[in-house]
Amino acid sequence: GPERASVAYRLRFDECGADGAIRAGTCLRLAQDVAWVHSEQLGYDRAWYAERGLMWLVRGVDLALHVPVTSGVVLVATTRLTGFRRIWARREAWLETEVGERVASILTDWVMADASGVPTRIPAEFGARFAEPLPPFEPTAADLPPAPDVAGRFPFAIRAADLDPFGHANN
Repeated sequence: GPERASVAYRLRFDECGADGAIRAGTCLRLAQDVAWVHSEQLGYDRAWYAERGLMWLVRGVDLALHVPVTSGVVLVATTRLTGFRRIWARREAWLETEVGERVASILTDWVMADASGVPTRIPAEFGARFAEPLPPFEPTAADLPPAPDVAGRFPFAIRAADLDPFGHANN
C-alpha cells in the first residue's frame, strides 16, 4: 500500500568510514533515496515536481545510529510519512539488516519549496493519498550552544559529484 516503501541496498566499501562502519551520511543518503522511491510509488515522480516547479528541502534531521555495520551487509531501508503541516512534511525512515536488526533511525522534516527555493504550501492532493489524515507535528530543532570564540572557518570546494538533481549539496 501507499503507507510505506522499502528498498534493499548492499552497503559499499566507500559508504563506510575509516573504522569500517557505516557513515552517518550514508544513512541520510539511503533515507533520501527511499523517500524518492516512496514518492514515485505515490505518483509524485521527478517529472511531476518539475511540471509544477516544486521541490522538497530538508530542514531538520534526527539521526540515531544503533549498530555499526560494515561493508557488504545488505540493509533494508524503509520509510513512511508520519505528519503534515502547511508547508512541512515529516518522514520516518529506518535501516535494518536482512534479519531485522535496527541499524539506524532517521526522522526528517522536509519543507515544500517552489523553483526559487521559497517555501510554499503543499498541494492538497498529497493528503488525498492516505486513508487517514496525517497529524501535525512540531518541527525538529537543534538546541545548539553559541560557537566558541576559537571557532574557525575552513573553506572547502563542493564537487559536482556532491550535488543532487536540484543542484543542492547533500550529506
